[in-house]
Amino acid sequence: MIYCQWLAREGKAAQAISILEGLADAADASGTDPVPMQVRSRAQHMLLAFTRAERGLPAALAELDARIRQTGETPLAIARRIRLLWRLGGVDAAEAALREALEKYPLSIPLLDLTDFIPLTDEALQDLARGQLRRAEGRTLTPGVQFHLFRLCWIAGLQSDAAALAKGIESLNPAVRICLDPARRASSRLPGHWPAEPFETVPDQNTDLAVVVVSYIRSLMANIPRKVLDSWFAARKLPTVYCRDFTNQFFMRGVADWGDSPTAAELALQSNPVVQRAKRLLVIGVSGSGFPAIKLANALQADHCITFSPKTTLLPLVEDFEDFSLTHGELRFGGLDEAALDLAAQWPRNTRVRTEIFVGSPRGDRAHAERIADREGVVVHELADMPGHEILSSFALDGSLDTLLDRFVQGERDLW
Repeated sequence: MIYCQWLAREGKAAQAISILEGLADAADASGTDPVPMQVRSRAQHMLLAFTRAERGLPAALAELDARIRQTGETPLAIARRIRLLWRLGGVDAAEAALREALEKYPLSIPLLDLTDFIPLTDEALQDLARGQLRRAEGRTLTPGVQFHLFRLCWIAGLQSDAAALAKGIESLNPAVRICLDPARRASSRLPGHWPAEPFETVPDQNTDLAVVVVSYIRSLMANIPRKVLDSWFAARKLPTVYCRDFTNQFFMRGVADWGDSPTAAELALQSNPVVQRAKRLLVIGVSGSGFPAIKLANALQADHCITFSPKTTLLPLVEDFEDFSLTHGELRFGGLDEAALDLAAQWPRNTRVRTEIFVGSPRGDRAHAERIADREGVVVHELADMPGHEILSSFALDGSLDTLLDRFVQGERDLW
């Protein structure tokens, strides 16, 4: 796998695709499979990503359809197909395919997981959630299925159904306990689920301040629905701009209506009235969205940037095991200077931004933080008592997120 990533990075994607095809198809003459299922599944995922990057979306869909005919239909393969349909045919085509798939494979985790990616309407989400709840009646659900069904209900705004599903799986994720907290309800400032535009502006009364929240391809932030996360900002009447790159390329390939430059998102936000009016600005990112969050904070000369377990480079790290830009980005970043993919290489001089990075114990997360720990304005908080990658939920649960936001509102230089 790592060799294939190197080949693609060196412009030899065709050779990488050939190797991945062999891994994806591996089976010896006796019919046994010499390649573990997990490796084969990963190879199939990378094969689609590389085919899409090298030959385009239609070729990737044709490759997947041929593989389904050859090896048989599975919920995971159908989920991958629906994601490609979303890119090719839009939300309506993806929604229709998802409804059909859930009828055939009810309560399938890969299919339930799609509701966090595709920007469906609240009405569609609620209809899908109620349909799956009916299919769950009388069944004993595995903890994984129960969690994903809980998350769908929470995203859809079915609070009582989500709370009922949350009971018994509280230990799976801190976000589950947030749902059970009666003080946390979906914000009334947001009219619906994530719109199909990359930026959503939420005005409020505290116009001297503003928050820019940068999401990854998912609509959730650390398993917290956007409408629930917004309750923290709404309580302080903070105008907020939500950003999401639906192309899954960390805003490195531009933004609709603003061009295809890596600086397009910066230009879009600089013209945003909420950002323009603000005398103090806070930018927030989590995990993969930490990279564009830090980049945008520096470009906007924000006062503060808070990131949780952020990526600080899209280039491969030994500690990260994989090339993030190849395996997680929808397209490769061919033609871009490698310095543009590395925050350490492009750190500005004399920046006014106070960048506070929070990481738990995972080695890869700490490696990313350490790469920019000596840059101007950066403070790294290593939290040894947090063993996982996803730590925003813990901050939200124990009141730490409240502390960070209150200190921002009060004008403190250090938020932690």
